[in-house]
Amino acid sequence: MRKASQTAIVVLLAIVSFFAIANVREKELFNTTTFLRRLQGNDETKVVRKTSALNPVIVSLITDSTSINDLCNSFRTLKNAEGHPDAPILVFHLENEATNERMALFSACTDRPIFYPTIDLDDFPEGFVPESGVDYTSAQVNRFWTTTIWEHSALVPYDVVMRVDHDSCLSLPNVYLPSFKTTYQNYHSHYFPGTVELNMNHLRGMFEYAETYMQDRGIFPRIGEMWQKVLYTHNTVGTLPTFQDSFEVSRKSFMLKDEIREWHYALTDMPPYGYFTNGWNVEAERYLTLSMFGTHSSLSIDLVPGFVQKSLKIDRRHPGVCETPFL
Repeated sequence: MRKASQTAIVVLLAIVSFFAIANVREKELFNTTTFLRRLQGNDETKVVRKTSALNPVIVSLITDSTSINDLCNSFRTLKNAEGHPDAPILVFHLENEATNERMALFSACTDRPIFYPTIDLDDFPEGFVPESGVDYTSAQVNRFWTTTIWEHSALVPYDVVMRVDHDSCLSLPNVYLPSFKTTYQNYHSHYFPGTVELNMNHLRGMFEYAETYMQDRGIFPRIGEMWQKVLYTHNTVGTLPTFQDSFEVSRKSFMLKDEIREWHYALTDMPPYGYFTNGWNVEAERYLTLSMFGTHSSLSIDLVPGFVQKSLKIDRRHPGVCETPFL
């Protein structure tokens, strides 16, 4: 018993040490990225351009775990996304269309126009045989955010997608959201340094698949610092770094570039169908994708002033800044 306890303590200390080192490494990555941008003449103060010509949209997805009231309050805080005050909201639903009651509720939460497209949960990858009795909803949701969203008919009119969830909150005015600060950017995540997938079983085989995929196609990671973080995290803890999953801004044309579109399709719709068999997810995918195909100037990991992450599981909703001012 004493030996087992000692082993558990050693493992815990190793994980704590990993996160401490990861945070330091992450700060180094941020500093390196900023330095390289300035070397290339891409410092934010030099490259801010007007993005009013863009056609952005705000996207959310309703699942069984979504708190409708919290999502309503998140929509209230979109008043602070001042860059495009008329940008509409797409509230995706799984299988069934939104009820009149729900549409009326959301219409009272925001002045933005809202549309309610659906996702077909019975649309499986060709060649994949679903097992009887297995719930693939989570896999389909992650597949949606990775692959199918970019070619969904509801996205046709739009260039830029800002994702929000029921735990997102914009507590301060922002003059560029729901778009980008600069025309160079293709992806923006409000990123928390050191974030990794804690359930290692969910990502079993994902790193090896990415590594083999790149080797077979002669692909070299374009943001070397990020790929080094991938290697370090995988080799040290056996998991992968992830981007924050409830808030991001993505350029659709970037996600539909041939090389990225093929990578996403391979992840979600080709053997070994890791999204459906192992639990691979979009948070790890985003980090891999940007390290493989992004550039320093096209990726923003700047913190969004006023962004607040609600902690719904422990009932931390920050009513003073995420709810009350907007009632």
